[in-house]
Amino acid sequence: MRRGTEGFGPRSLGRRLEELLPGFPEVAVCVAFSGGADSTALLAALAQLKRPPLKVRALHVDHRLHPHSARWAAHCRRVARALGVPLQVRTAKLARRRGESPEAAARAARYELLGAALAPGEALLTAHHEDDQLETVLLQLLRGAGLAGIAAMPARAAFARGALVRPLLSWSRAELSAWVRSQGLEWIEDPGNAELRRDRNYLRTRVLPLIRSAGPRPRPPSRARRAMPRKRSGCSMPWAPPMPRARALGPCCRRSGCAHCRPNGAAMRCGSGSAPRGTARPRRAGSRKLPVRCCRRAPMHTPW
Repeated sequence: MRRGTEGFGPRSLGRRLEELLPGFPEVAVCVAFSGGADSTALLAALAQLKRPPLKVRALHVDHRLHPHSARWAAHCRRVARALGVPLQVRTAKLARRRGESPEAAARAARYELLGAALAPGEALLTAHHEDDQLETVLLQLLRGAGLAGIAAMPARAAFARGALVRPLLSWSRAELSAWVRSQGLEWIEDPGNAELRRDRNYLRTRVLPLIRSAGPRPRPPSRARRAMPRKRSGCSMPWAPPMPRARALGPCCRRSGCAHCRPNGAAMRCGSGSAPRGTARPRRAGSRKLPVRCCRRAPMHTPW
């Protein structure tokens, strides 16, 4: 069951942290706090836990990429003070490599600062959520990444002298924003998230809404289809289970030498009826041919 269906809040977050952090709540955690809705939800829910971690603190990284970055740092100080969580603000010094975007350089500098500030055995909590996970996988696919590149973000990984933990991967951006709004909390909206020149923003704003509006999510294959063999020896076409009725004889039956067809060219059984080999032709519907079926053991074959 998807954990996000139980609703985000301190109780569900506490259960997730118990799964990800052995010894919880006798642990030390540090929240990467940007001031956005996602990290605000994480920090506020963490502060409301009935059994909070042994030590909780937050870190905000000022990248100085936006004229209002100083205001954002001041906002994070106010929120953390209201929640009773100590906060440190670190200023990043960006060193862009040749061909590297400012966003990529900021991300590298941010994680370098966070790793350096992490205490031994401390867990760094980030606010990556379900939508971030989907966007990351699709971006890697579009960039032609291999299996390692398209692997989803792990919920827990080794990092610096401690661990990097992503406890919000089970909830969507909308769920987290709705909870923050219900708590009467304010958050920062980075105007850079609306710039469509960035690949992730374009994917989030233009591509994913089209995918979601196309219809329901595809269902996973049934157990029978997962156990289905991909090929059968003696036939050049992949195997498929029999259908109640056959449309017509397919190209497999009209070729000589098919191990599933009678070698003497006589009438063969196809579905619930019989037809001479090579005589049946696929029917047409407009300009498209209908799917044809070779025989009881052969597959559905679509000519287009």
